[in-house]
Amino acid sequence: MNKLEKKNSKFLEYFFNISSLGTIGMFLVLMILLTFFTAERNFLRLDNIRNLLFFGSE
Repeated sequence: MNKLEKKNSKFLEYFFNISSLGTIGMFLVLMILLTFFTAERNFLRLDNIRNLLFFGSE
């Protein structure tokens, strides 16, 4: 296994072993970033946050 494969393997292990709180945090950061890159900046709405928390808690 070369260095690149080891690095990818460690990243995947970290990505799939994070807690649900970390997952919700990553989605919130992603939603905030997407808010700035959408045309009308309306991506961060209450129903999107509610859906995120609902699916993150399952």
